[in-house]
Amino acid sequence: MKTVMAGIDLHSNNAMVGLVDQDGGRLAHRKLECDLKEIVAFLEPYKGGLESVAVESTYNWYWLVDGLKAQGYPVVLANPAKIDQYSGIKHADDKNDAFFLAELSRLKILPTGYVYDPLLRPVRDLLRRRMSLVHQRTSLMLSFKSLYTRTTGRGMKLSQLKGMTVAEAKALYEHPANQLIAQVHKGHIEGLSQSIEKIEEVVLKASSQLPYDRKAAKTSTVIATKALACKLAKAAWYLMAEGSEYDERRVFPELAVKAQNGFGESGRQPAKGVGEKPLGLIGGDRTPAKC
Repeated sequence: MKTVMAGIDLHSNNAMVGLVDQDGGRLAHRKLECDLKEIVAFLEPYKGGLESVAVESTYNWYWLVDGLKAQGYPVVLANPAKIDQYSGIKHADDKNDAFFLAELSRLKILPTGYVYDPLLRPVRDLLRRRMSLVHQRTSLMLSFKSLYTRTTGRGMKLSQLKGMTVAEAKALYEHPANQLIAQVHKGHIEGLSQSIEKIEEVVLKASSQLPYDRKAAKTSTVIATKALACKLAKAAWYLMAEGSEYDERRVFPELAVKAQNGFGESGRQPAKGVGEKPLGLIGGDRTPAKC
């Protein structure tokens, strides 16, 4: 069987799948519902020769990538932000987009993204929500302070804003409209602060269950932070100098072992040599000097 590459143009309610062989010939394509069973059934006859299944990194890729990986498919996450559409394509539609992803995979020039561990991904998403809430709160604080400066000619310290109650915010103004604005802004600021604190509690609890804190427990937080920064700097050097791909199983071999025992992705085998080398490197077999 010839080597086969698949590309999946994923949308909110359908997925277009295109398959090409090692010579670039188009084998098959089909528009399917966003249903894992349907997609697996279509790919199944080609599974023995599948070299890669490129899924476009849309907002809803989690279920598809995780589902295909769990069934042993060689999934890669295509990064659409770095894909330049070929100007020679006459028809830009879902079918050609799917075949284009497969063709880039065949030529080994497909820009890919990192598939985050599905068990840790919710915590990452939670941190992203926290960042969004912090931005909203900052915007409201700036608006509150701007209103005060416009109406009084005086500035307001952030500590003063944080310390006042909703009733005190209302009392700053005489006009009912300004009173309402102050009440609404302050109420939203307090609500966002409470939500941010809840998220931080959950994230801290989740992080305490991860094996990142062994160095800090043995030495100190400062030394552990420096050690982590050193390891990440080495990883970044290999990525830039040698064009290697990031492999968290080599940077953090302890997590790879944990993943194999049920902490990480289901059924994923650690990279060859994981656990044998204390320094998890990214590219090549050279060992840089210790920090």
